[in-house]
Amino acid sequence: MASTNIVFGPDSSVGPGSAYQILADQKLDELRSPHAPAYAAICEDRPDESFFALVCDPSLPARREVTEKLANLKIENVLTPEAWGEVDLQGHPPRSFAIVFERPRGKRVAAAMTDTIKPYTAHELLHDVLPPLLATLRIFADIRMTHRGIRPTNLFFRGATRQLILGDASSAPAGAAQPVAYETIEGGMALPHCRSPGTSADDLYALGATLLFLLLGRDPMPEIEPRELIRLKIESGSFMALVGAFRPPPEVIELLRGLLADDPRDRWTVADMEGWMQGRRLKPRQQHPTTIVATRPFEFGGRGHYMARGVAHAFASDPAAAARSIRSSEFEIWLQRSLADEPRTASVGAVRVEN
Repeated sequence: MASTNIVFGPDSSVGPGSAYQILADQKLDELRSPHAPAYAAICEDRPDESFFALVCDPSLPARREVTEKLANLKIENVLTPEAWGEVDLQGHPPRSFAIVFERPRGKRVAAAMTDTIKPYTAHELLHDVLPPLLATLRIFADIRMTHRGIRPTNLFFRGATRQLILGDASSAPAGAAQPVAYETIEGGMALPHCRSPGTSADDLYALGATLLFLLLGRDPMPEIEPRELIRLKIESGSFMALVGAFRPPPEVIELLRGLLADDPRDRWTVADMEGWMQGRRLKPRQQHPTTIVATRPFEFGGRGHYMARGVAHAFASDPAAAARSIRSSEFEIWLQRSLADEPRTASVGAVRVEN
């Protein structure tokens, strides 16, 4: 039996030196993460308990600080690392980083984003799902740590119940495995492995998109190409883009709007959610318009664009054509007359002068 040992860190409640064996010939595909295959693991000190290990991709740095914090804090309702370290495991590069977890008692909510599940009712969402997850996100927010992996394929049922726990938060860079629907506009525009650890606002946005999946019983945007989804979010706002023709139950519309607000200043915080769950009415916030809409479109890439962010997103798909447009007088005229954006007009004018 091919195996390797991994020794637990010094702050273990089990005790320093407790060894776990990762069983290289017992792969657990149902527990893998997108960038880390899973294997069965055993601990001599805890023979009656079931463990598994994620072996991380050496080209994608694991969130080691998050691993250690989660292990020390032992937060409920999230998979907690039991052991971690560098291992030499058959089929992996030498000194690959591995993390051992206690095996979840329930199945994964969705094995793939294309899966369909039994939809949750608004009552189940508000009484079974949200309270434990919100308590967990409160702790994350208090210590200024983010999960950055909240999505249906990274949730597990708590045993045979419909309650849920959060999955792996540390085997890959923050947000690296997140589909575009579960990332903010800014996060979705970044390369997956270059996304920021973000703030609590990023986790809450992902939670909003995940709640929508649970209500629908499927991914809200199953067949839309990522770049097109970002364009829809820019033009319509995330709430309208993701909800589409679906009519959420009236009990949760306010919640979804708050979590999927594109400006983080408008997005609900953990405190907002706690107050709302307790029946407190939230004070209306001053809305921060994130976009100026032009009076006529700027044509680029075969499509008319009415907002600067939409133009920028289109420019990124064809840098050579974008450079020509930026140097053209037509683009500067559009910024000045149609968009009426003086700061951007001045910046583009400076570029044209320099070139």
